[in-house]
Amino acid sequence: GYTSYTDAAVGPAMNVREAGAAGERAIYCYKKLQDEGKLTARVSLGLYSGISGLQSYEYLKHDLTKFDFPEFDNPDWLEMKMIKVFCDGVHIFHTAWVKDEYTDLPGSHGRSCLCGAEASEEEQIKELHAMIELAHQSGYQLGVHAIGDFAVKITIDGFVNAMQKYPRENPRHYVIHADVMGDNEDLLKAAKFGIGVSAQPNLADHMYEKSITCIGKKGKRIFGLKEMLDLGVKVAGGSDTYSGEFPHWRKGVQSAVTRRSGITGKIHSPELALNVEEAVRLFTINGAYQEGKENVRGSIEVNKVADFQVLDKDIFEVDHEEIGDIQVVMTMVDGKIVYQKEGAI
Repeated sequence: GYTSYTDAAVGPAMNVREAGAAGERAIYCYKKLQDEGKLTARVSLGLYSGISGLQSYEYLKHDLTKFDFPEFDNPDWLEMKMIKVFCDGVHIFHTAWVKDEYTDLPGSHGRSCLCGAEASEEEQIKELHAMIELAHQSGYQLGVHAIGDFAVKITIDGFVNAMQKYPRENPRHYVIHADVMGDNEDLLKAAKFGIGVSAQPNLADHMYEKSITCIGKKGKRIFGLKEMLDLGVKVAGGSDTYSGEFPHWRKGVQSAVTRRSGITGKIHSPELALNVEEAVRLFTINGAYQEGKENVRGSIEVNKVADFQVLDKDIFEVDHEEIGDIQVVMTMVDGKIVYQKEGAI
């Protein structure tokens, strides 16, 4: 059911993580598939620079200088123009960098993934901003994993600083996850400077109650995609596969529309829910926009590529609680059938 996707973390930092499956060899595997005409979806790769998952300015500088970036023949099928950086961890494990101390772990604000456990807040921010500036100055788009509201704030500040110091057209940097979000001031800054968010609404199903336990009343606002959109932030939908069994985009739409906990069945902050059209756009035209491809794909229009899928039910007509049960009957990429459900016409 996917015609294009972002594989956001492949490269040297994965050479020994995940059994090396997402290491730099994966990049050359994608290249081989393209050369042999075997790609059945369009792919945007994100370089994960570092060693064994550890990142730094020096590692990034080394990889941007020494890594043998392959040349891709057709960027509408395969390209690598994004750098993936991890700012912090996840709030449900108290590793996200938050402004207020954790409700269930007094005295802790989490921290970044950078500079080691003894680094000061100032040192961590300086390192992140140096990495952002280097990647931006080198002409890359940045996708920065930031979940805690403090991590979101300093990531957005880093993007803005780099963009103002080295102006260029439409870099389209984005925050990955932003579950706890920033304050509205941070999100308004993101909207003003064209900074996006890559969100994974289906993850919320298993996080609402734990988030409220960890971060108090702010936990009620996690995945507040309606608020982001209303503030003018461009939000694209993601799955977070392979971190979990979350590859089902229709389930992502259902989660964004219902905000129903998969643990208790309770609906959390329904005023932050999206309508179905908004949620579908996360996974279509907004995803294309994030990749700088909105004029090529992301909607069915004249002069765009023939990438689409056929569903067994009308996603705009079924009950919201049934959206996740919708099945893909057929998927077409570049006008060719790449998937057809057995028995489907």
